[in-house]
Amino acid sequence: MDKVHQRIGRAKQKYPSVHMRYQITVTDDSQGKNVVDITWVIDPTKNKRKTDDRGKYFLLTDLDMKDEVLVWNVYNTIKRDREHLSHTKNRSRYPTYLSQKR
Repeated sequence: MDKVHQRIGRAKQKYPSVHMRYQITVTDDSQGKNVVDITWVIDPTKNKRKTDDRGKYFLLTDLDMKDEVLVWNVYNTIKRDREHLSHTKNRSRYPTYLSQKR
């Protein structure tokens, strides 16, 4: 029984943002030595709070963007540029002489 609680504890430490959404119940036998059942239930109030902000992005710009297609295109351009910049930033950490062919 202690091993089960230890493993549940390790999982909670490893995934702290996920374990808050669940209510875990461990049922043991009459002697308290063996685990007979483990049940988990998603807490709807905690789960809703975590997922409410998904899919919301705010773009600060001085452009007059009233068309959804234009907003979407600007967002994708910014996203693509950020990915490109992070890729080049990661490559620039190494000295250039290491990446040159000899």
